[in-house]
Amino acid sequence: MATLVGSKFGGFMTDRIGIPRSLLGGMTLHVVALILLSTLVHSAVLAMPLLIVWGFSAWSSGPELQFNLVELAPEASGIMLSLYGSVLQLSIAAAGGLGGLVVDRYSVHTVSWTAAVSVTIAVILAVISFGQKRERRFMHEQSEEKQ
Repeated sequence: MATLVGSKFGGFMTDRIGIPRSLLGGMTLHVVALILLSTLVHSAVLAMPLLIVWGFSAWSSGPELQFNLVELAPEASGIMLSLYGSVLQLSIAAAGGLGGLVVDRYSVHTVSWTAAVSVTIAVILAVISFGQKRERRFMHEQSEEKQ
């Protein structure tokens, strides 16, 4: 249920505040939830609400990513969204494999730290990507003004 609500909320926030802020906010909440799961969970009573926040935040970024892909290539939106679904499934499989390796080598508690680091890297890459996109848009507007 949390994943459904997170996905709906992600779409709602994308419409309200735009792709970059909505995506970065959801991913940041995802990192926080993963860190809290690693550090605070000592009972099922604490784990359940944190797992709800984790599910909510993990799936809240889907609509933003899809909107961004369609915005990048509107003429190929069907292909882009198909690729999104394929990459999502491959990513889930890769994360499961990586999680298994982490559990085998370290412990089950290390999985959420590994996930938090992975999502943090994704946040950094998104910030860089959105910054480059904004810079390209600015340069394009400047060249149009000169003409």
